[in-house]
Amino acid sequence: MTQGFPSLCHWGAFTAVVEQGRFVRADPFALDPSPSALLGALPEVVYSKTRIARPSVREGWLKHRDRRRTGHDTYVEVDWDTALELVDAELKRVRAQHGAEGIFGGSQGWPTEANNIADAVAAHASPSPSPPSARSCAQSEISAARSPTASTS
Repeated sequence: MTQGFPSLCHWGAFTAVVEQGRFVRADPFALDPSPSALLGALPEVVYSKTRIARPSVREGWLKHRDRRRTGHDTYVEVDWDTALELVDAELKRVRAQHGAEGIFGGSQGWPTEANNIADAVAAHASPSPSPPSARSCAQSEISAARSPTASTS
């Protein structure tokens, strides 16, 4: 059975094609006039021996919330639920202590004029001259990513 999962990454929008439970290729977004060739490397990256398969946390921080970076701490693997709970708690702590300005969400390569990923999606994924609002565009992308398409060729 072949399934397609709409997704986004640093190199653009694509459909992750999964056959028998394995990610086999990334089909570029059909309306992208210049899709990145790097999308073709995604399946190899997902299954690379060098990929970190599970979240890891500095042992000193995990045990004592020690924020000193000594360079000598070891990392321990945690399950995904624990990792998500830790990230959630830290984001809430930083926001409460420093405000929303204390949180940076982005990476190199994202448009600097975009205030958030919704703006980037609207700017790059809308084929119409008058794009829908950034928020509605991003919400439809997120909804689509949560459920697989029935089939893809």
